[in-house]
Amino acid sequence: METKVLVADDHTAWQELIAEALIKAGVPCNKATKKDEAIAVLSSKNYEVVCLNWTLENKHKGSELLDYIKENHSNIRVILISASLLGDVNEILETCSKMKQQYAPIIETCFNKDENEEWQRKLTSKVKSILDHPKLRWAHLSDLHIESHDYHQDIVLSELSRDLSGFMPFDFIVVSGDITNSGSKSEFLKASEFLDKIIASAGISKQRLFLIPGNHDVSWNALDQIVNMGVQSFLISSQRVATFFTSNQHLANRHKVFAKLLNYTQFAKNYFSDYPEKCPTSDKYYLNETINKNGIGKIAVSSFNSAWSSAIHYNYEKKKADDLTNILIGEHQTNNCTSFIKNENARLNIAIIHHPKNWLSEFDRERCWHKIENNYHLILHGHEHVTAASVSLIGRALTFGVGASTQKDKTTGDDKYYNSHNRYHISEIDGGSGHGTQFLRRFSVDLGRWIPDIETVQNGSSELPFDIKFSH
Repeated sequence: METKVLVADDHTAWQELIAEALIKAGVPCNKATKKDEAIAVLSSKNYEVVCLNWTLENKHKGSELLDYIKENHSNIRVILISASLLGDVNEILETCSKMKQQYAPIIETCFNKDENEEWQRKLTSKVKSILDHPKLRWAHLSDLHIESHDYHQDIVLSELSRDLSGFMPFDFIVVSGDITNSGSKSEFLKASEFLDKIIASAGISKQRLFLIPGNHDVSWNALDQIVNMGVQSFLISSQRVATFFTSNQHLANRHKVFAKLLNYTQFAKNYFSDYPEKCPTSDKYYLNETINKNGIGKIAVSSFNSAWSSAIHYNYEKKKADDLTNILIGEHQTNNCTSFIKNENARLNIAIIHHPKNWLSEFDRERCWHKIENNYHLILHGHEHVTAASVSLIGRALTFGVGASTQKDKTTGDDKYYNSHNRYHISEIDGGSGHGTQFLRRFSVDLGRWIPDIETVQNGSSELPFDIKFSH
């Protein structure tokens, strides 16, 4: 069996005790007594677990080793072990919680080492669980609102790319709409440059990047043609929306509706030139793809397009789109996507959409959203600029909304995008148990970088636990 575990402890008696317990459980391991020795060992092969005495060489070296692992091997899971953890239970939990936030996501758990053998059995069980059940990791970004020229927004996005690199490796990245601020060609050109940076930071290819358009990706100069042609008076029922997409008599109007997304579709065609399956058209405006992950199995991803219906209802008095409760997905799109995942028989089904449920028309919520909730494990959306999580009452889906990666709603002035309301998520799922953790991130203006978001959840934690029931 390949050695994938390192025991880093400068107390040789404890080091031998831990190593002996692991070997007895059938888990071969290597040992290191100093930080530099541990770094040399970790550089030599692909390790998955480090059992670390966090007071290694008088504690400072333990912290330095944690910094090294997070920066260079963030796929490794660290189990902190120290006799100094002995004491008040609440104090221990608080200390461990702070350490986990500081070194998210590499720290898995903490153990108090003492003379009792029970902690050794729990330790070996934890190590074996990590080795046997790989984790799926992805980042969820949304509402980037990329503008052609905004110095402070550029700082936020540059630091976001840097922050992602501290959580490598990723299996995929989701950007759930509003990639640009106004859907212009120059903004999409700049977006291409940013997307190149984040996939490089995440260590993935373009094939593992999932994009959908949002209402801000609409070319607004095409709206006059759309709102004046009267489709809003036709698209008033589920049946009519289905007819709109399946009848040739509506072909010309469909192309007119999708003309507002022409800049987006051209951007996608150029950006994903090597992956035509990732390029939407007015006839194939939704996307269905699969990826495979060792230890997880097949994952099906449906990228729903809700932006096609944005601004069909337009308020001339307010000079803005009247989208709330008027957004449409449509059964044509929903049925094609759900049929795809049923045929694929994937272990995990993920739906990506820009608009959340409350923005849909009443008939679309009943005929489309309910079907999505019943067929997908996860629904990932943006649009509302709010971190949110909910469990379906009628289906099995967990719905996660994410804050805007750059937003200007809460501030004014020239530095409108340079604020602490910017957020994104990193999520993991254990391939065996289905236990998941969402790591919440926010931008700190004071520090000029992204940090754990301890403001969103009431208990002050930057980690949100969740559970997935895989299909098989």
